[in-house]
Amino acid sequence: MAEDLDGRLRGLATNLSYGRAVVGAAALLAPRITGMLMGFPKDEMTPSAVTMGRFFAVRELVVAGATLRAAAAGARGTELYALNALVDGGDAVVVLATMVRRGPSRALLGSLAIAAPACATWLWLRQQAEVAAPA
Repeated sequence: MAEDLDGRLRGLATNLSYGRAVVGAAALLAPRITGMLMGFPKDEMTPSAVTMGRFFAVRELVVAGATLRAAAAGARGTELYALNALVDGGDAVVVLATMVRRGPSRALLGSLAIAAPACATWLWLRQQAEVAAPA
């Protein structure tokens, strides 16, 4: 039963990581389009913002790749689940801090709607993986 649970947890981690990789690849290859799809105004897509978007893209691809590799190897991945939660939780904190300073916007609300549940899911995965671990 624990093996079935481990497999299901790795499957969910794999699916979340593929989603992260898709976002990362899109932001790397088409940062302006990706930014606009995420709700960022076109007039804010400066060369500096595009560069920062590509930094974000690389981070997303690296975290996704590490998590996919661990899941494919059959690793329980609790540390990587925690890392993913930290990344998404950090994004949520940054978005909330920006909302306090500047007020809500479509881009901020959309980013928060992705980051907060993603963080919670990764934390849940980590907790479930620890519970499923053999004694």
